Amino acid sequence: MENKKDTVVIVGAGPVGLWTSCQLMLSNPQLKVLVLEKRTDYVREHILKLKIKYMKTPRINNQAFENLKKKIDGKTPTKLLETELQNFALSLNVKIIKGEGVNSLQDVYKHVPENQIIALLGCDGRRSTVRSQIMKKYKNGDKLAAFSKIWLPIMYPLNLINRVWAFDLLKKKAKIDEEYNMIEEEVFLHQLMLKYSIQGQGKPLSKIQQYKTLKLLQYPATEIVGKYTQELDKTEATCIFIVDKETAQTVKKFTPQNPGKFNQLEGKVKESVNVWMNAKQELLGQQILAGSERLVYVPISVYCACDFIDLQYSFPIGLAGDAAYGVPYFKQNTFSLIFLTIIFLRAFYFNNIKRALNTSLECGTKMAEILTEIIQKNKKPQDKFKDYQNYMSDKVYTLFSSSSMVSHNFKMGIFALKVNNSVPWQFIKWQNGDFKKKLLENFDPHHEENEEYKNIQSKQEANPEDYGVSLDEIQKEEKLVQQQQQLIEQQQQQLQKEYEQEQQYQQ
Repeated sequence: MENKKDTVVIVGAGPVGLWTSCQLMLSNPQLKVLVLEKRTDYVREHILKLKIKYMKTPRINNQAFENLKKKIDGKTPTKLLETELQNFALSLNVKIIKGEGVNSLQDVYKHVPENQIIALLGCDGRRSTVRSQIMKKYKNGDKLAAFSKIWLPIMYPLNLINRVWAFDLLKKKAKIDEEYNMIEEEVFLHQLMLKYSIQGQGKPLSKIQQYKTLKLLQYPATEIVGKYTQELDKTEATCIFIVDKETAQTVKKFTPQNPGKFNQLEGKVKESVNVWMNAKQELLGQQILAGSERLVYVPISVYCACDFIDLQYSFPIGLAGDAAYGVPYFKQNTFSLIFLTIIFLRAFYFNNIKRALNTSLECGTKMAEILTEIIQKNKKPQDKFKDYQNYMSDKVYTLFSSSSMVSHNFKMGIFALKVNNSVPWQFIKWQNGDFKKKLLENFDPHHEENEEYKNIQSKQEANPEDYGVSLDEIQKEEKLVQQQQQLIEQQQQQLQKEYEQEQQYQQ
C-alpha cells in the first residue's frame, strides 16, 4: 500500500476539521487521516449554540459518535467543543500535529509524500492559507468570472429570478479580496461583542427582564450564557450589541488581539453597556469578575471563496467551514433579540441563522461523504468534487441573497426600538424610578451580593409591580413569547422541508 493513495490531509484542527476527520475514520477505518494545526493551544473563547437535530450524519452508525453529539448539543464553549472532538478523533487514530502551519504544498509533503495523498482539505478558517496560498488565485479584475462559477451552476427555474437579482446585487456590492483570495461583500452589520466571566453559576436575564431592560438601551442587545465550569467556579458569558455606523467608528479599535475594557467606552454605547451589566448585577446578584471583560468590534460582512475546489494538482483540494464561506466570526454566535418591535425580523432572519449555525459542520459531513464515495466506490474525484461545488454554491446563494435584507431590517429594528422607548403609553417597563436610576449608573465590576442587593430583593418581593415583575404580567408575557416561539418553530420546519426538497431536486 506504500504506492497507493491512502491519506487525507486536513489543514485546521478546529471544529470543522476535527468533525470531518472523525467521519472519515468512522466510514473508512483503514484510511489514514492527518490533521495539521498551526496553533499549539486553543485560543477561541466563543460560546456556540449547536442543534443536534442539524448534526445529521446518515452514513455513520456509531453510538459513541451519537453520544458525542449529545454532549456538545446546546450552548457550548468553543474550547470545550474542540477538546471533545479532538479526544474522539485521537481515539479513532487520527493523527494531529500542532504547531505546523501550511503555507505551501511543501509544508504538506514534509509529512506525507505527494503520491499517497487522496485529497487536501482546507478547514483553516476565514484567513485560510490553503485558499490564499495554494489554490488558484483570483484578482479583482476576475470578479465576473469568479461570481459566475458560484452562481451559474445552480440556477434552477423555480428561483431563477431571485438568483439573477442576487447575482446583480453581488456585482455591485462585493469585491475580491486578493490577499485572502475570496469574495467579500461590504459590511452590512456592526456588532460590539462583550465577553466576561461570572463568579459561580451564571444565568441570563429572564425574557421579561430583558424586554424591560432593552427599553433603557440605545441599541438592541442580547446575551449568551455558557455552561458553568465547576473546576474554575465561573461561567463565561457574551453580550452582543448591534450598533450604528457612527458608533462603530469609535469601537473599531477593539480587536481580538487588542480587546477593550469598560473604562474605554464612551457615548451612547457606554450607556447601553452600563445598563445591561448593572441589570445583571442588580436583578440576579451576579458578580462579574473584575478585569475579565473583553470588548471586541465585529463587522459583519458575508464572504466566500472564489472557488471551493481546485483540481489542478495530482490530488483534489477542497474547502469546508469558514474557509469556504461565512461571516467573519464563527457564525454560531446566534442572537435571540426578544423585543417585540422587530419580532418579524426573528421570523425572517434568525431561523436562517439557526440553520447556518451548523452549516460549517454540514460542509464537513458533505465532504466526508464525497471522499468516502471516491475511496470505496472508486469514483473519479473530478466528478464528485463538482457535486460539492454545486452544493456549496447553493449554500452561498442563501447567505449572500439575505444579507441586504437583513441590513435593512436591522436598521428598521433600531429605529423601531428608539420609537418604542420614547412613547408615553408604555406599560411593560421598569416602573421604579430609583431602580431605573441605578441601572443608568456607571457599571462597577467590583459589585458583590451585599446588604444593598438583599434590600432590593426584599423590595421586589414586597412591591413587585414597582419593579415591573408582577405575576400576571410575567405569565401574560411568557404566554406571548411561547406563541411566538411556536410560530418560529413552524417556520423552521417549513424551511427545513423546503431545503430537503431542493436537495432532492438537485440530486
